[in-house]
Amino acid sequence: MAALARPADGRPVPRRDRTSLPGLAVLGLTWLHTRGSALLGCVFGWGLASCTWVRVYRRVMTIDEQGWVPEACTLPTVERPLRLAEFDDLFATALRDQRRLSPTTLRWRLDPVAEPTARDLTDRENSCCSFFSFTFVSDGERVRLDVGVPVAYVDVLDALAERAAAGMAA
Repeated sequence: MAALARPADGRPVPRRDRTSLPGLAVLGLTWLHTRGSALLGCVFGWGLASCTWVRVYRRVMTIDEQGWVPEACTLPTVERPLRLAEFDDLFATALRDQRRLSPTTLRWRLDPVAEPTARDLTDRENSCCSFFSFTFVSDGERVRLDVGVPVAYVDVLDALAERAAAGMAA
């Protein structure tokens, strides 16, 4: 439905900034060329707030997968998903048991075959997140890895424990 404007001579002339689109005509909607996608997003609720170009947030804000990574971590942001994937793989393939010894200490029992991989991974992790302490104890049949953090980083240890538990369950 095109709006009409009257020029000085009084003739009706259709406005050219509005056009009916075939799919929208059925709904009686008009497409605005100047703000087309914003209007369409507003009408159909495509994640835009109040007919603007601003994305809408969910009702409940969630922390992304890396939201618990502290600022003290010096690992480049682009490499973090790869490191998380390495830990997830270790948890899924080698983690046999996890115990919380104290608020600041976890104990993992690992498959002995994975000890070299775990040592390499924890060495690299300690180089970027120096607040972690990783202590290995091996007797040939069992490998125990104690993971410790200062009190200020208990939330990071909690998140790591949750990831480890999810990896073991998978």
